[in-house]
Amino acid sequence: MVNDIKASKRNNIFIKVLLIPEIGILIPLVILILLFYSLNNIFLSFLNIANVLRSLSYYGIIGVGMTICLVAGEVDISVGSVAGLSAVLCGVLLRDGYPIPFAIIIGLLVGISIGFINGIITIKGKIPSLITTLGMLSICRGLVSVVTKGYNVYPFPEGFNNFGKAEPLGISYSFVIFIIIVIIGAIFFNRTIWGRRVFSVGGNTEAAKLAGINTNWVKISAFIITSFCAALSGIILSARIACAPPTLGLGWEFKVIAAVVIGGASLGGGIGSIIGAVIGATIISILDSGMILANVSPYWQSVVVGCILILAVGIDTLRRERIRRI
Repeated sequence: MVNDIKASKRNNIFIKVLLIPEIGILIPLVILILLFYSLNNIFLSFLNIANVLRSLSYYGIIGVGMTICLVAGEVDISVGSVAGLSAVLCGVLLRDGYPIPFAIIIGLLVGISIGFINGIITIKGKIPSLITTLGMLSICRGLVSVVTKGYNVYPFPEGFNNFGKAEPLGISYSFVIFIIIVIIGAIFFNRTIWGRRVFSVGGNTEAAKLAGINTNWVKISAFIITSFCAALSGIILSARIACAPPTLGLGWEFKVIAAVVIGGASLGGGIGSIIGAVIGATIISILDSGMILANVSPYWQSVVVGCILILAVGIDTLRRERIRRI
């Protein structure tokens, strides 16, 4: 009898573990690691792991914001262009001799302002966020071309470049900043009233309004956070490569959305987690690194990312259908 009770408890614990959404995506993560290691044992070398973590940080920082945006029931596909524009404008100020803190603040304010504009147009203009941010993607990318005229923006001050090239613990400050953003994001998302309101608004906007929640502000704040994260990521990368190229952030939106949806966030809103976004971004970063080490053509890498995005959206659709039936 006692043994049966213990066995039942163990089974219950096992079932509870399996029901954790993030557990399911750990399986393909492990499979990918083993696959790429079998193709090239350099994959698990310290140098390559450091490269994976560094790459992960750029997608992951934006992934934190994108998770919040998707959970709030919206989507922002302008993040790559916002990252590029913020980095370029920050770079122009640095090149022209402005103080580093001032240039960084202006770059971040550009991102915050774009997020606010996205939110206002979407909410007040009642335009779907997909259309709003698609237009903003084009606007920001066009402004990048206007400012750069197709050339890299440089040189930057030595202090800015040294920060980008520094490798504490053999990794980079970008990964340290990523971890800080993840911790702050997880706390605010899961432990505050604002975080609970984001889930409520994304799950059922009308019910949230009846509960007295300012749904407009919640959605606008989600756009602001997403664009802030995009601007921060772009500026950090420009410090790493010591210039701001006109192509910075190109295509990031697809990888970020794929990472977040793979991590369990729903395009329908109300579902998602910061930890899931981290795991999803890790999968995307591992795919990038693994395909390079496996000598896969860059053109095929784009094909793979596109397939993953479609697969992730398909899985999300099936997941939402299942939830409705329940």
